[in-house]
Amino acid sequence: MLIKKILEILKKNKEEKKIKEEIKKKINLKKINRKKIIKIKNKIIEIKEKKIYKNYKKKEGKLVRLKVINVYNNKLILTDKNNNELIFNKDNNYDRQYKEIKDIKDKDIKENNFFKKNNYYYFLVEKIFLNKNKKKIIILKRNNSLFVKLLFKKEILEIKDNIVKIKKIVRISGIKTIIVVYSKNKNINAVGCCIGIKNIRLNNIKKELNNEIIEIYKYNSNKLEYINEIFKRKNIKKIEIFKKLIILYFNKEIIGKIIGKKGYNIKLYSLLLMKKIIVKEYEESNRII
Repeated sequence: MLIKKILEILKKNKEEKKIKEEIKKKINLKKINRKKIIKIKNKIIEIKEKKIYKNYKKKEGKLVRLKVINVYNNKLILTDKNNNELIFNKDNNYDRQYKEIKDIKDKDIKENNFFKKNNYYYFLVEKIFLNKNKKKIIILKRNNSLFVKLLFKKEILEIKDNIVKIKKIVRISGIKTIIVVYSKNKNINAVGCCIGIKNIRLNNIKKELNNEIIEIYKYNSNKLEYINEIFKRKNIKKIEIFKKLIILYFNKEIIGKIIGKKGYNIKLYSLLLMKKIIVKEYEESNRII
């Protein structure tokens, strides 16, 4: 029975078939004892692990598209095009601190409902290494800014070709991403390239991110104009810029939205502008005369 199991393992790909032929030539399977069978089996697993390791080592820092074959509460079981099995920890999909405040109509949507069996999704190969038992460990992530950056490069040709460049990305995964872009070519609308006709490019990226909010802004080296560009849709009334602080003034009714639940909005804007931000109510007495 053990010999049959070993032979079943060997049938999976061409490399293992070669090993199978070598075993048949050099070893009389009927005379193999239990210890030798286990040794052979372990050697086959080791060879396979090294092969996968070598393949994925080249993919570190890159995106891979994988198929979901099973969905559990805290993990996904995935396969690649070579039927290699990988595990994705769902903690690497969302920022847990902000998990419960997803700004979409159906607030009960969880990542369990997002990942569907037999569907394909992108994953970032953050790191791969062999443990003490020579078993591969592949760390897959979807909750960092690099993941979003690579999605934009894949979806938007102008970014891939360096016609449009990404200046900065700040993100709270599962909630919101802010991306700043620019182009040295004055005839290129950097923001428009990222959004696409009828928002098709941006919508494709948002679909991969489970409808995460994405805001895109054009970079401006003039700090005041840059801040105005970011907050003009939010009807900003006044801006005060200091060395390590920015004070923004808005009408009272919009302040809550600017700050965001648990302060996620203001945290992102602070990271974007690299300064502490204070939001105040705008009053007539605050006007510059």
